[in-house]
Amino acid sequence: MKYRNVQISSVAALVMSLLGAAFFALGRVIFDVGGWLAFFTLPAGGIVVLALLVLWLIPVRTPMEDEEGGTYKAFGWRESWAFIAVTVFLFLAGFFLVDYGDTDESVKSAFTQIVGRWALDLSSILFWLSVFGVIASYVIGVVVSVKGRNAADADQAQSSDPENLGEDLGQDEP
Repeated sequence: MKYRNVQISSVAALVMSLLGAAFFALGRVIFDVGGWLAFFTLPAGGIVVLALLVLWLIPVRTPMEDEEGGTYKAFGWRESWAFIAVTVFLFLAGFFLVDYGDTDESVKSAFTQIVGRWALDLSSILFWLSVFGVIASYVIGVVVSVKGRNAADADQAQSSDPENLGEDLGQDEP
């Protein structure tokens, strides 16, 4: 489904990823975990939003199959999975992020609010693994998107090459 030359599924992927970034930045407040770390997570969340917009702008513009002849942004399955992975890891990073405070009682994460304070070290380890997952899935998404875009450009250049016009029409050379 398309709206204004953008496939709705790609917009949904962007919205879900932006919600993941918002949860990373401020979602811990839902679990009564808020503190000084918000001064770090808000700017970091803004950087993540900009990075997600860049990743969203990379995929290929695919020719439409209707009479208008325009183009629309389409995600392949690889780009879709990259967005899903980034979103899941952002939610997990926000969930496991330990917010250090002034007192021992204020050192907590959303995870430790559910399972108990004994899991602070585990929450910290899972946070760093989630951050690594965000970075790795983002880099993989960028690489896959750029390779897909380059392959589509090469296919388009090859099909519009004058030497290949006869082959595309099914004509043989004399």
